[in-house]
Amino acid sequence: MLINLEKFTDEECKNAYGANRHLKNGIDSNTQMCYGSRSQAPEACMGLSGEPLLVSNQFSRCIYAVIGVTSFGQTCRAGAQKPDVFTRVAFYKPWIESVVWA
Repeated sequence: MLINLEKFTDEECKNAYGANRHLKNGIDSNTQMCYGSRSQAPEACMGLSGEPLLVSNQFSRCIYAVIGVTSFGQTCRAGAQKPDVFTRVAFYKPWIESVVWA
């Protein structure tokens, strides 16, 4: 099932998830990014952690690239508008390739 999500800016992401005991320095834009809906509850609260974040190929609508993996979000509640946090796959690509092609 595909769900259309909106990209939140790095600033919006940092404002939504400030420093806390789990994120001592808050969101790291190099390794994390935020996507979600500004009008619906976040997806991560529904047990979708680990799901891929895909973007369609500009030349073929049936080819997708994985750009993120769902990491966490806020708890489910009506009117929730915090985005989900995704691990940025591009940051880990060298490591992924070293393991896959080893």
